[in-house]
Amino acid sequence: MQTSKHLAENFADVLLADIRLRLGHLVSAKNSMIDLVLSETRDYFVEHHDLLYRFYALRNKHSYGYVHSIDVAVYSLLIGAQQYLPLDELRDLCIGGILHDIGKLFVDTSILESPNKLTDKEFDVIRHHPENGVDIYKKYDNNERIVNIIGQHHEKLNGKGYPLGLRGTEIDDLAKIVTVADIFDAVTTTRSYHKGQDVYKGMEALYKSANEADPEIDESIVSNLFEVVT
Repeated sequence: MQTSKHLAENFADVLLADIRLRLGHLVSAKNSMIDLVLSETRDYFVEHHDLLYRFYALRNKHSYGYVHSIDVAVYSLLIGAQQYLPLDELRDLCIGGILHDIGKLFVDTSILESPNKLTDKEFDVIRHHPENGVDIYKKYDNNERIVNIIGQHHEKLNGKGYPLGLRGTEIDDLAKIVTVADIFDAVTTTRSYHKGQDVYKGMEALYKSANEADPEIDESIVSNLFEVVT
């Protein structure tokens, strides 16, 4: 019979294997810093196994959410590496990317997997997932940077995001990275209600958003992502 620690280690190993598989499509050479980040990410989830189980609960509820979260974590980690961020920030980026949508555990599956455009009422439910995600996370840990990633990944530089309408420097720099990764993956992934664009069309959409008179996202982060995916 498996102990709780052994079960957590098994779950963490599966998660890390999926992340490494996705990384393999984007990084051709072995990177010791990324290996170290992944090792610390695994240790984190073994220690905070309740968060890991919550994440797998989201996978069981919404399979796209699992793949999307891994993609966002990978893009965010590689953007951070492009910026030469220190190990602790890269680790928080990876963990925050994995958990950024954990609040969708509170969203009904009929909304998460709706093939139609959401009604105003349904979108209002979705808009609460960052706050709900923070509530879930804080039950098990209180890392401020990860809290900010979860709570702020739908904020926009121009103050037109949600849930708080933060602007510019009010938004955590790591959350800004996850925002760009989140948008890019959503734009380039095919789902029942959306045909994914190719990488270059996706980047074009991001650069357009970053170069508006009142931009939503940081152009330098978009440029970092361009280096990662092309």
